[in-house]
Amino acid sequence: MDTTTDPVFAAVRAGLDRTTAEILRLGAVRPDEPADTAARAHRMADLYERTARWWRVLARSEAMRTRVDLLFYRAVLGAQGDAEHEARFWRDNARAWDARTEEAR
Repeated sequence: MDTTTDPVFAAVRAGLDRTTAEILRLGAVRPDEPADTAARAHRMADLYERTARWWRVLARSEAMRTRVDLLFYRAVLGAQGDAEHEARFWRDNARAWDARTEEAR
């Protein structure tokens, strides 16, 4: 299958590239204050939720259902699940930092 010309694959690839670049950029940031750490965790959760949505778009696309190997489809579902797990981790982390920020006030 030629995924280079499929518009869904192209859109997902571009979306994942943008989101991954932002995750890597933000991952290098080390905030000093609890409120900044909470804000970073919220943003990371948002980015991983966006990543999961991009994988979901690919998994639900007609091209995936009709033209790809089952192994590739399983990999896409696994990547979606991993991104959802990361989003939950960062959302929980953000809540914990929000609580620390509130306690410090």
